[in-house]
Amino acid sequence: RLRRALTRSRRSMRSLHHGDVVVATTVTDAHLVVVAESVEREEIDELSKARRYKRRSRIILIVFVLVILGLVALVLGLVLHMRGSDDGPGGNDKNIDDMSALEQCRRRGYVSDGTNIPDPCSSIPGCGSLIEEGIVDVCSPQKMASMWLDLDIRRNETNAGLDGCSVLTLRENRTNVDPTNCLEQLYTMATFYFALSGDNSKISSKIETNLWLSQEDVCTWEGIKCRQGNVAAIYLGDKNLSGIVPKELPRMRSLRIVKLSNNQINDIEIDLPLMVNLTELRVLDLSGNKIKSTIPSQIGGLNKLNVLNLNGNEIDGSLPTELGNLEELQFFDAGKNLLTGPIPTEVGNLKYLYQLDLYDNSLSGPIPSQLGNLSNLEMLLLGGNSQNRKNGHSGTIPTEIGRLKNLEFLGIVEGNLSGPIPSVLGELDLRILALSGNDLTGTIPPQLGNITHLEFLVLGANNLNGVIPSELGNLKFIRALELRENSLNGSISIKLCDPIFLDGLCFDEGVENKVCDIPCMFEGEEWVHLLPSLPGDR
Repeated sequence: RLRRALTRSRRSMRSLHHGDVVVATTVTDAHLVVVAESVEREEIDELSKARRYKRRSRIILIVFVLVILGLVALVLGLVLHMRGSDDGPGGNDKNIDDMSALEQCRRRGYVSDGTNIPDPCSSIPGCGSLIEEGIVDVCSPQKMASMWLDLDIRRNETNAGLDGCSVLTLRENRTNVDPTNCLEQLYTMATFYFALSGDNSKISSKIETNLWLSQEDVCTWEGIKCRQGNVAAIYLGDKNLSGIVPKELPRMRSLRIVKLSNNQINDIEIDLPLMVNLTELRVLDLSGNKIKSTIPSQIGGLNKLNVLNLNGNEIDGSLPTELGNLEELQFFDAGKNLLTGPIPTEVGNLKYLYQLDLYDNSLSGPIPSQLGNLSNLEMLLLGGNSQNRKNGHSGTIPTEIGRLKNLEFLGIVEGNLSGPIPSVLGELDLRILALSGNDLTGTIPPQLGNITHLEFLVLGANNLNGVIPSELGNLKFIRALELRENSLNGSISIKLCDPIFLDGLCFDEGVENKVCDIPCMFEGEEWVHLLPSLPGDR
């Protein structure tokens, strides 16, 4: 404003030529310039101060907001940490977002890869019916399977099912593939994976090569075999699996074979009433694991079962009488467990059974005479509870066993059996006869010398007496003869003393070996480890 006034002043003074007036005008002009510059500097200073104040206020506000956010994050972190500590691996994490939950699951060892898993599957049409209600633990195998299934469906951008289901329809040249059933198989097998595969399992490493949890249909996964698009067999033995067999397994109604032997499986979480859904199951092999459970009575509903192998676990309880309903059963091995109680007489109904192994348990009571009805039986192994011999099988050896004309391996050891050795055993074509560690009395039946192909005769640690029958010298193929810790006397002539065939002669000092002097190399229960490998055997 001062500059505009100065300009007008200059214009009005241009017409004046008098010397004093010019001088006055010059002075006035200089004064006005000084005043204008001073005012301008003051305005600039005030504007700078205002800007600095505004900038300082913004910085203070930002710092304040950051401090508040930091405090909120700290409080939330402490709350989540306390919840995680209280709930543990099975805690209630339903309020945690999925990515945080995935990280927690990974830290807890439930997830072995870094897959980015999005929202749960419940939002996908047709998928909610596949998930059990009440799943709240985000680290449960069921939850992880549903989230994986959601991810795979999103990748394929379809609500009707995965590409694998469509590929399956084309490959099998069929139009009757049920997408819901296809999804159910994927969900069930994904649950199976998350329940049993840790970082050290041999199937977790298959994800990178698309042999497990791939976008292809489940029939292409390693160890999975299908028939007409339905999962029919699971071959996952010796895969270092650990955990619990999930309850969803009976969903696979077309299953015929389940082999999970020699892993680190702890238990089976199958809903017992649903076991009747496995109407096609032929083979169930869970041997060589760490299963701590009982044999459920519902197992009697698997009326097509041919092989039941539970050997080498920690299964306790008694043998259910419903085992007698398994009319198609051919192989039953529950040896090396913690079973107690008697052998059910209903086992005698299993007319197709060719191997019965209950060795090394704590079973007690008499040996059922009904076992003599098992006309196809080739191997019968009982007893073996050397740590608690008094609770072993009691009573006498039933003579009905003499009717088992196909029997080759008979072992009833470390029990509480009494009475004589039945002479009818001499009518069998045995290769192994082991009755050691009982309270058997009487003499050795000479009829045992008629067992032409006998290789192992183990009768030690009983109360046998009398003279050793000379007929034992007729045993041409004998490899081990164990008669120690009895009250026997006399001499024995073994006609074949070639060390290649004869593993050991184990006698008391009072028994003389007339033909050859071979040291006793046969100790205790080594005969058990010399049993041949039969289908499904250990």
